[in-house]
Parts: sequence; structure tokens; C-alpha cells
Amino acid sequence: HSLIEQKVRTILLHDWDPIGVSELDGALDEYDLYARSLSDMLLAGASEDELYRYLAWAEFEHMVLPRQGTRAPVVAQKLFRLTET
Repeated sequence: HSLIEQKVRTILLHDWDPIGVSELDGALDEYDLYARSLSDMLLAGASEDELYRYLAWAEFEHMVLPRQGTRAPVVAQKLFRLTET
């Protein structure tokens, strides 16, 4: 895992966590598929909006979760800021 992927993984588990598994044993790798994709997107220069759209797709299309209560906008902003340093 690259350093950026580790940071993305942590943000997804603790800030995003749309299915509420962050406190469960064995859940550390729950969002690894998304972390890899988002890390690649960040390294390729993705915009905050592109990150948001990916998170929204993951929640609403892939996981088929309800649209209320999403943390995707805030998480997209936090992920985007990883590239500012």
C-alpha cells in the first residue's frame, strides 16, 4: 500500500463508513477496493467533484444505500486536500 492509499483507507473507514463497520473487528479492509480506486484518481489529478461522484456512485449505485445522510461531500473534500501538501 502506498502512503496516499493508507491515508485514503483511514479516511474512508473513519470519516465515510457508509455501512457503519468501522468499530467491527476485521473491518479494516472493508473499503480497500474503493481506497485503491480513489488513490489512483488522486494521483491522476482528480477534482473534488470527481471524488464526490465516485463516492456517491459507491454508496447509491454499488451499495444501494439511501441518499439521505451521505458523508460523501465532506469526505471528497478531505480526500482532495490530501493532494494539497
